[in-house]
Amino acid sequence: MKPENAKAIEFGELVKYQMFNSATGFYQIELIRYDNDIFFVKKLNGKVVECCNLNKVKAIEKNKEE
Repeated sequence: MKPENAKAIEFGELVKYQMFNSATGFYQIELIRYDNDIFFVKKLNGKVVECCNLNKVKAIEKNKEE
């Protein structure tokens, strides 16, 4: 995991939280604000399986369109 993502998870402000059960396990979805960025965090059974800076995802998509 990138150091920026780890810091966001540990020190960021939780903006939105959602949890649900599925056949594959217990999921938690979090949106976290940290250092003027918004991070998407997905956990499966308490372990982080995905974490990305949504501000950077948007920038990457814009570059692909050009």
